Amino acid sequence: MTGRNINKGAHSNEWLFGAMNENPMLDTAFSKARKWQAEAGRLRKILLKAGLNEELKRGKPCYSHGAKNICIIRRMNDFLAHIFFKGALLKDPGSILEVQGPNSRAGYRIRFACVQDVVSREECRSGIMNGKGLQDR
Repeated sequence: MTGRNINKGAHSNEWLFGAMNENPMLDTAFSKARKWQAEAGRLRKILLKAGLNEELKRGKPCYSHGAKNICIIRRMNDFLAHIFFKGALLKDPGSILEVQGPNSRAGYRIRFACVQDVVSREECRSGIMNGKGLQDR
């Protein structure tokens, strides 16, 4: 793993998961995925670069900040979903967030159909940062 710093203290996330809080246990899940592998990998890099911690929850890659969940990545049949737990509270100037279903009140998602969608959605990055701010309240 690149970026590992063995001089960090024993309780440091950088020492455990690398410079970007990458969880090596999820490497296998991302590499063996049959659907949306390239898209999920690109989104994963964005989330880690934003300084979020990565872990597996309910069988899905989950990203948190300050021990509070921000978002998950979920592979659907027709698209890759980037789901924000408190999406209803996020600012969405580009109108890219959508309600997951008729009974969903808080969790909003962004749909990705190809790698270019992930690369071109700058709003995704600002949503992540807004999500981190919501968890600090």
